[in-house]
Amino acid sequence: MAGVARGQAHLVAENVVVAYPQPRGGTLTVLDIERLELPPGSQTAICGPSGSGKTTLLHLLCGIERPSAGRVRWDDVDIFALGEAARDRWRRHRVGLVFQQFHLFASLSPLENVLLPARFRAFRIEGGWRAGPALCSTGSGCAPRVKPRRFREAKCSA
Repeated sequence: MAGVARGQAHLVAENVVVAYPQPRGGTLTVLDIERLELPPGSQTAICGPSGSGKTTLLHLLCGIERPSAGRVRWDDVDIFALGEAARDRWRRHRVGLVFQQFHLFASLSPLENVLLPARFRAFRIEGGWRAGPALCSTGSGCAPRVKPRRFREAKCSA
Protein backbone atom coordinates (compact mmCIF):
# COMPACT_ATOMS: atom_id res chain seq x y z
CA MET A 1 0.00 0.00 0.00
CA ALA A 2 1.31 3.44 -0.87
CA GLY A 3 2.13 5.63 2.09
CA VAL A 4 2.34 2.77 4.62
CA ALA A 5 5.32 2.86 6.95
CA ARG A 6 7.78 -0.01 6.79
CA GLY A 7 6.75 -2.84 9.10
CA GLN A 8 3.03 -2.05 9.02
CA ALA A 9 0.56 -4.40 7.39
CA HIS A 10 -3.12 -4.63 6.59
CA LEU A 11 -4.86 -7.40 8.58
CA VAL A 12 -8.04 -9.11 7.42
CA ALA A 13 -9.62 -12.11 9.16
CA GLU A 14 -12.67 -13.53 7.40
CA ASN A 15 -15.18 -16.16 8.49
CA VAL A 16 -12.83 -17.34 11.22
CA VAL A 17 -14.02 -20.04 13.57
CA VAL A 18 -12.03 -21.71 16.31
CA ALA A 19 -13.79 -24.74 17.76
CA TYR A 20 -12.55 -27.61 19.91
CA PRO A 21 -13.99 -31.12 20.06
CA GLN A 22 -15.49 -32.02 23.41
CA PRO A 23 -14.69 -35.30 25.19
CA ARG A 24 -18.31 -36.42 25.18
CA GLY A 25 -19.05 -35.31 21.63
CA GLY A 26 -19.94 -32.03 20.03
CA THR A 27 -17.73 -28.98 19.76
CA LEU A 28 -17.08 -25.85 21.77
CA THR A 29 -16.83 -22.75 19.57
CA VAL A 30 -14.54 -20.21 21.24
CA LEU A 31 -14.28 -17.71 18.36
CA ASP A 32 -16.63 -16.95 15.51
CA ILE A 33 -15.61 -13.83 13.59
CA GLU A 34 -17.34 -12.86 10.37
CA ARG A 35 -14.83 -10.14 9.52
CA LEU A 36 -12.09 -8.28 11.33
CA GLU A 37 -10.13 -5.67 9.41
CA LEU A 38 -7.36 -3.53 10.84
CA PRO A 39 -5.67 -1.00 8.56
CA PRO A 40 -1.92 -0.41 8.78
CA GLY A 41 -0.92 1.77 11.71
CA SER A 42 -4.16 1.28 13.61
CA GLN A 43 -4.26 0.53 17.32
CA THR A 44 -6.75 -1.88 18.79
CA ALA A 45 -7.44 -3.05 22.33
CA ILE A 46 -8.71 -6.56 22.98
CA CYS A 47 -10.71 -6.63 26.20
CA GLY A 48 -12.86 -9.24 27.88
CA PRO A 49 -13.17 -11.49 30.89
CA SER A 50 -10.93 -14.47 31.51
CA GLY A 51 -11.77 -17.28 29.10
CA SER A 52 -13.43 -15.05 26.51
CA GLY A 53 -10.94 -15.90 23.72
CA LYS A 54 -8.48 -12.98 23.81
CA THR A 55 -5.36 -15.16 23.79
CA THR A 56 -6.89 -17.51 21.23
CA LEU A 57 -7.55 -14.52 18.98
CA LEU A 58 -3.96 -13.28 19.31
CA HIS A 59 -2.59 -16.77 18.62
CA LEU A 60 -4.83 -17.02 15.58
CA LEU A 61 -3.89 -13.60 14.19
CA CYS A 62 -0.17 -14.33 14.41
CA GLY A 63 -0.40 -17.88 13.07
CA ILE A 64 0.35 -19.83 16.23
CA GLU A 65 -3.06 -21.49 16.30
CA ARG A 66 -4.96 -22.67 13.21
CA PRO A 67 -8.61 -21.77 12.78
CA SER A 68 -11.17 -24.52 12.34
CA ALA A 69 -12.46 -22.47 9.39
CA GLY A 70 -11.77 -19.16 7.70
CA ARG A 71 -8.65 -17.29 6.76
CA VAL A 72 -6.29 -14.67 8.12
CA ARG A 73 -4.40 -12.39 5.73
CA TRP A 74 -1.63 -9.93 6.45
CA ASP A 75 -1.36 -7.80 3.29
CA ASP A 76 -1.50 -10.41 0.53
CA VAL A 77 -0.30 -13.36 2.64
CA ASP A 78 -2.90 -15.89 3.75
CA ILE A 79 -0.86 -17.14 6.71
CA PHE A 80 -2.66 -20.48 6.96
CA ALA A 81 -1.99 -21.24 3.29
CA LEU A 82 1.68 -21.37 4.35
CA GLY A 83 3.15 -24.61 5.61
CA GLU A 84 4.13 -24.73 9.27
CA ALA A 85 7.83 -24.01 8.64
CA ALA A 86 7.02 -21.14 6.26
CA ARG A 87 4.53 -19.73 8.78
CA ASP A 88 7.20 -19.93 11.50
CA ARG A 89 9.62 -17.99 9.25
CA TRP A 90 6.89 -15.45 8.41
CA ARG A 91 6.13 -14.97 12.11
CA ARG A 92 9.83 -14.65 13.01
CA HIS A 93 10.21 -11.78 10.52
CA ARG A 94 6.81 -10.08 10.92
CA VAL A 95 5.36 -10.56 14.40
CA GLY A 96 6.35 -9.26 17.81
CA LEU A 97 4.38 -10.17 20.90
CA VAL A 98 4.60 -8.74 24.41
CA PHE A 99 3.00 -11.13 26.85
CA GLN A 100 1.12 -10.15 29.98
CA GLN A 101 3.57 -12.25 32.02
CA PHE A 102 7.02 -11.70 30.59
CA HIS A 103 8.84 -14.87 31.76
CA LEU A 104 12.16 -13.09 31.45
CA PHE A 105 15.51 -14.70 32.23
CA ALA A 106 16.63 -13.16 35.53
CA SER A 107 20.29 -13.36 34.53
CA LEU A 108 19.69 -11.16 31.44
CA SER A 109 18.89 -7.46 31.19
CA PRO A 110 15.56 -6.47 29.60
CA LEU A 111 17.42 -5.63 26.37
CA GLU A 112 19.24 -8.97 26.38
CA ASN A 113 15.91 -10.77 26.93
CA VAL A 114 14.40 -8.99 23.92
CA LEU A 115 17.41 -9.80 21.74
CA LEU A 116 17.64 -13.46 22.81
CA PRO A 117 15.53 -14.90 19.92
CA ALA A 118 17.83 -13.24 17.38
CA ARG A 119 20.77 -15.13 18.89
CA PHE A 120 19.00 -18.46 18.30
CA ARG A 121 18.22 -17.70 14.66
CA ALA A 122 21.65 -18.83 13.46
CA PHE A 123 22.14 -21.48 16.15
CA ARG A 124 22.47 -25.04 14.85
CA ILE A 125 22.98 -28.19 16.86
CA GLU A 126 25.72 -30.40 15.48
CA GLY A 127 24.96 -34.08 15.90
CA GLY A 128 21.23 -33.42 16.23
CA TRP A 129 20.66 -36.99 15.05
CA ARG A 130 21.56 -38.05 18.60
CA ALA A 131 18.72 -36.06 20.15
CA GLY A 132 16.01 -38.65 19.32
CA PRO A 133 17.66 -41.57 21.15
CA ALA A 134 18.61 -39.24 24.02
CA LEU A 135 15.02 -38.03 24.34
CA CYS A 136 13.76 -41.60 24.29
CA SER A 137 16.15 -42.59 27.07
CA THR A 138 14.55 -39.99 29.38
CA GLY A 139 11.16 -41.68 29.23
CA SER A 140 9.59 -38.44 27.95
CA GLY A 141 8.60 -40.08 24.69
CA CYS A 142 10.72 -40.67 21.62
CA ALA A 143 8.62 -39.28 18.82
CA PRO A 144 10.72 -36.15 18.10
CA ARG A 145 8.09 -34.50 15.91
CA VAL A 146 5.13 -35.18 18.23
CA LYS A 147 3.84 -31.96 19.78
CA PRO A 148 4.08 -31.80 23.61
CA ARG A 149 0.32 -32.04 24.07
CA ARG A 150 0.51 -35.45 22.38
CA PHE A 151 3.49 -36.84 24.34
CA ARG A 152 1.27 -39.10 26.39
CA GLU A 153 0.10 -40.73 23.12
CA ALA A 154 3.65 -41.39 21.91
CA LYS A 155 5.22 -44.74 22.75
CA CYS A 156 8.92 -45.53 22.89
CA SER A 157 9.92 -48.53 20.83
CA ALA A 158 13.66 -48.46 21.48
